[in-house]
Amino acid sequence: MNLVEPAPDMPSVPQPWRRQSRVGSAKNLAWVSLPFQFFFGGAILAGIVTGMHELWSQLPYDGLMSLIGIGLNGVVYALPAMILAALIGMPLRISPRQREYWFRFAWIVTPLMVCAGILGIYLSYQFGTAVQTQISNSYTPEYTVTSPSQPLHLFSVLITAFGFSHFLLRPKKPVTEGALDHPSK
Repeated sequence: MNLVEPAPDMPSVPQPWRRQSRVGSAKNLAWVSLPFQFFFGGAILAGIVTGMHELWSQLPYDGLMSLIGIGLNGVVYALPAMILAALIGMPLRISPRQREYWFRFAWIVTPLMVCAGILGIYLSYQFGTAVQTQISNSYTPEYTVTSPSQPLHLFSVLITAFGFSHFLLRPKKPVTEGALDHPSK
């Protein structure tokens, strides 16, 4: 009989020196998923912002510079919003009590936040101001650029970024109190 292992008729005692980190544990999931959520959520958010801007602005295509500008427009909004949303949501990943709440309800709250944010981005362009613009040469016609309502647009981008950066799938089994902090459960 090994001295470390209990006898067959004895109850199992937790052995802190044999504690191993489980890759699939809920506590590790909070940190492992962060880079993936940040990258893919930011890419989706940049695509949404770029698509809404192109839908409403009706800018003429003038070659490579407009193609680069189209992509940079979404990144300029999405990158700071994702960084700010990740920093604001850090207590969800650090504090055990908030992490348990987040693991229970994130699958409901974050998709609603994403939908509300996308609706807000759409409404910011709907209630924005349309400006007629003329390019410096006289060969191109005038075109309309719609500037979004800035407070609503920035708030909606931030709400969407928060939803994307803290999204979780529905848990398969209910999370019990304290189950995220003890590897034996």
